[in-house]
Amino acid sequence: MLIRLPEHTTLTLELPEDVARSLNRTTLVDVVPSLDGGWDVRSGGKVGAVSLPDAQLVVEPKVPVERLFALLLYAERWNAWRDDIVELAGAEDLTEAMVAAFVHHLERALAQGVLQGYVDQEDTMLTLRGRLRETAHMRRGGMPLPLHVRYDEFTTNIAENRLLAGAGLLALRLSGDRGRRRRLRHQLARLQDVDPLRPGGPVPAVVPTRLNERYGPALALAKLLLDGASLASQAGGVTATGYVIDMHVLFEQVLERGIRSALAPHGGTVRAQDPTTLDEEGRVPIRPDLTWWVNGTCAGLIDAKYKVFQEQDYRHYDLYQMVAYADVHGLSDVYLVYVGDKSPDMHTVRGTAVRIHRVAVSLNTSHVELLDQFASIADQVRQANTRSVGRGTPSPAEDLPTI
Repeated sequence: MLIRLPEHTTLTLELPEDVARSLNRTTLVDVVPSLDGGWDVRSGGKVGAVSLPDAQLVVEPKVPVERLFALLLYAERWNAWRDDIVELAGAEDLTEAMVAAFVHHLERALAQGVLQGYVDQEDTMLTLRGRLRETAHMRRGGMPLPLHVRYDEFTTNIAENRLLAGAGLLALRLSGDRGRRRRLRHQLARLQDVDPLRPGGPVPAVVPTRLNERYGPALALAKLLLDGASLASQAGGVTATGYVIDMHVLFEQVLERGIRSALAPHGGTVRAQDPTTLDEEGRVPIRPDLTWWVNGTCAGLIDAKYKVFQEQDYRHYDLYQMVAYADVHGLSDVYLVYVGDKSPDMHTVRGTAVRIHRVAVSLNTSHVELLDQFASIADQVRQANTRSVGRGTPSPAEDLPTI
């Protein structure tokens, strides 16, 4: 059974109860009984595809797949607007588009051979190799052999190749295209001596260098594949495979990078999810999405909301939240950033100097236009800080380094 619907949509369907319960335990939709005896399948801000034993569920993004690619790779701090990546996403569903792009860049990454590097190894041996692990050796009570040693091994089993191999095996399960699966098997054969990473497991840090530069696009796509598969597998005990993107998280990541870059020339530090508390007793935690700190003082605050503003059903608790943020951080101007094309608006809170600016960002636009939108928001934050300099709360610690 195939169920397909756009994000933030409700469909009423006739479903067997066991299928409805399975769908309800996924991360993609909520399923509740409808008034007419069927089931209401409600999608939210997660998109992608999940295959269950008795159904396949697809939630389609509202933005075109090629734009979603650009946003994903921009959030991963890769040049997402590159034509050779974005063009691969055209006219395909999200999962197959991701696999197609990964296969293409995996082939390009391995075209010059499999990258090798040094990996730190620990072992017990009869002869000394590398460095003696003196503490481990002494714990043996003075026995001379075997020796506990640590040495560097030049191998293909490095973090970069483990990431590619793990994503390659996952892509093999996700793709229904026979040609892509054949190409994947050919590339995975070249990585047969590598221990592949598993979805949901820890991902080793990969530091960009001159040596692994050719792996760059493939590594970015591999991480996205493994992250999305990990999210899809969180299905409450249901055996599920697939690829899922949380648009709420993606929107926050894209906004963070855009605002961080736009404010960088003006100094200060942008912090994401900086923790503090609403009350003096420290029992009510709050974490604004973005805060801007200048000379140890909070000078600007932005919160992201991945939802389209509609006057008739506006959730006023967004405003209450922003009032609390402004009061705790001592700010006159705070910014709510939504998705869409609505004109900017402002609420002046009665009895206070607090102004809540409501700004919309269009994601379905070119990369240059998206950066222009971020620059406009950053400029408003900076100008508001100039008007109210000194009102912000002092930082509880030294400024953190800009990421």
